[in-house]
Amino acid sequence: MSAPFRHRPLRALALLALAPLLAGASAPRPPLGVDEAAMREAMEAAALEDESASASSYAQFLEARLRAHAGDVPGSVEALREALASDDGSALLRTRLAEAYARLGQRGAAERELRTVLAHSPGDYEARVLLGRVLLEAGRPAAAERELRRALALRPREPAAYLALAQACLDAGAAERAVAAVEALEAVRPGDARASRRLGLALAGRGDAARAAPLLERTLARTPGDAEAWRALGAAREALGQRDAAAEAYARALAQAPESGEALLSAGLLAVRQGREPEGLALLERLLALDGASQWALQAASALVGAHAVAPAARLLDAARAGGVGDARVAYFAGRIHEQRRELSSAAAAYAAVAPPGAEDGESLFEDARLRRARCLSLLGEHPAAIALLREALAAHPEDPERARALAQALERSGQGEAAEDALREAIARSPGSELYVTLAQVRARRGAPQEATQLLDAALARSPSDERLLYALARVQAGAGRGSEAEQTLGRLLKAHPKHGPGLGLLGTLLAQRGEPARAAELLARAVALGPVEPGVYEHLGDALRAAGRHTEAAGAYRRALEALAVLEPEAGEPVPERAALEQKLKMLSSRAPAD
Repeated sequence: MSAPFRHRPLRALALLALAPLLAGASAPRPPLGVDEAAMREAMEAAALEDESASASSYAQFLEARLRAHAGDVPGSVEALREALASDDGSALLRTRLAEAYARLGQRGAAERELRTVLAHSPGDYEARVLLGRVLLEAGRPAAAERELRRALALRPREPAAYLALAQACLDAGAAERAVAAVEALEAVRPGDARASRRLGLALAGRGDAARAAPLLERTLARTPGDAEAWRALGAAREALGQRDAAAEAYARALAQAPESGEALLSAGLLAVRQGREPEGLALLERLLALDGASQWALQAASALVGAHAVAPAARLLDAARAGGVGDARVAYFAGRIHEQRRELSSAAAAYAAVAPPGAEDGESLFEDARLRRARCLSLLGEHPAAIALLREALAAHPEDPERARALAQALERSGQGEAAEDALREAIARSPGSELYVTLAQVRARRGAPQEATQLLDAALARSPSDERLLYALARVQAGAGRGSEAEQTLGRLLKAHPKHGPGLGLLGTLLAQRGEPARAAELLARAVALGPVEPGVYEHLGDALRAAGRHTEAAGAYRRALEALAVLEPEAGEPVPERAALEQKLKMLSSRAPAD
């Protein structure tokens, strides 16, 4: 029969913990911080001695401790099980075994051991708290809360159960009960800031700024040097719209921890959002001197782009590259931003810095950067370099239609229309695809042969009669050649097969507007816009149709959306100065007359 569970008073300190102090007793020393882990182990060793443990179980207990320190948790479990085989009535050994099981993620085994302890000794505070934590990690916050409240009744001044209880309530979605648990601990231990700090940080991390801020303020009143708490308070205040107070909190965080990446990031982004761009960039550039500079640069630039601060993002990434950050992702991101801003020379230079195939960033990043660099060079008029890059890219993946199309576009842009057609015909021979037929037809139409372009598309449609890309391209060629009636018929075929084809609806609405049917045109164009982003011209034609129908307020809104769409056109579309001027003139005319709607 197993021995009953024994619980005796712990010795204040075992010789193991006293030895370092005794060794230096002859000479006074400055006060040392208490090593709580070492003290706990010494006290547990003493407790095991007090339980009159056998020599075997005591040795296995120490072996378990050594293995745990070495990171061998499975070995620690084995040693504890062997210790229990010699002394299975030890509550301490069984609790430590449960703790080891929990570390291995074996929560069921941990729960069984703890319930065995509590069945014999329901007043075991440590086992009760550990059971609450195991249940919490198992995703059972309600059961965890019950056990932790029982632990509180056993030792109402001990903080462990309060801290775990606050977490259990938080995980159960009961933030108010979590705050109440923290306030209860502070009532019995007024100088203890740990609970308010932990809960404040947790609530801030979950976006509950209203509850986090007062807890963090209480924490900082007791521990004003806590940089992490200052940063979290800044984030909470920023979320509450208290931007000046947030900036002050971030400044306090940086005063305590000048090299805190999180604080530099938060403070820099807030400064940019507040219009203090030079100050914000100076803070963000300090991130580049930290370990992991490339990751900080990418994180900050992504946040800036998300805040519509694209120019500062480009400057930050350029500073990172100039400072020696060689991460290909930084160069690629810089290239994308410069390309969007039509800063093509800077974009090409950034893309050129992206690592070649075989580097850790991967071939796909390099390949896309090479294609984009070639396009930028082509748009800059540096045609030989662009064409050479594209030929290299196509040779590496001759089956890729996008590379063939990019080469053809660059050749056409350089004035080599016939060579562009030859490149497309070769690509079609290798891998016929509708996108290649569409591009070849567009080249033929631009070179003054719309009839041949139509024939190409008709031949492709004979093989794929409902292909949406071919049908839409055919309608575009027909409309561009002044054959509006044929274009409308083709669009009818397209929309019968693909009724939610936004560009097709937009083109049909434009043709109807040109034919003098503004009401039907407005209906179709509005449907096209509702389906997703469309070309600026569709917004403009919708505005024209609405204006013709006397719906001036709606027309103004459509013109504004056209201006917004112009701002994000692909670089090959060119700088849309005339289009922008025409739209601004239409808006001005609308504002000078009383709205009819």
